[in-house]
Amino acid sequence: MGRMTLKSFLEARITLQDWLFLFETAIRSSILSTETKEPSLLYMLSYIAAAGNQTTPGSINRLVGATGSAQDSRINGGTQLLATALAEKLGAQNIYLDSPVGKVKLNGGRYTVMSNRLQVSAKHVVVAMSPPLAGQISYDPLLPAGRDQLTQRMLMGSIGKGDRNLSQALVPEARAERTAAE
Repeated sequence: MGRMTLKSFLEARITLQDWLFLFETAIRSSILSTETKEPSLLYMLSYIAAAGNQTTPGSINRLVGATGSAQDSRINGGTQLLATALAEKLGAQNIYLDSPVGKVKLNGGRYTVMSNRLQVSAKHVVVAMSPPLAGQISYDPLLPAGRDQLTQRMLMGSIGKGDRNLSQALVPEARAERTAAE
């Protein structure tokens, strides 16, 4: 299963092209933001399972079809607001740009986070980046084996995800053009 792509699995089991198109579109636009040829079947199954909890198993519907699902909400103003609000709370003097972290070391209940420019001491550290990029950081003590394997073996996707919001001013003009053409 780890070598079988989601695409090869779907093509072997879905014979109606309309259904195949529908499923591939859902994966590409709503669930993973990638083509079905990129993720393995095993990755997709684990992703679906992760949509579950102690009382309800994961399912495609829990990913996209239900209220409270992983994909049903958007942040008004965009997800960049999360970083902006956090930066405001931390203060500009506590944000270091162009300082990629190279090592995170735990010693005596405190972490030392090191970059090529500085060292920072902290009680807690959150590494909020994709597993392949997080795997380029050296950790002392080492990460648990399962997490370390994830950072080594998970591939980066080749598609980005974004939304385009049109201003309200465009809507009346579009209606006027359509009305004039009719």
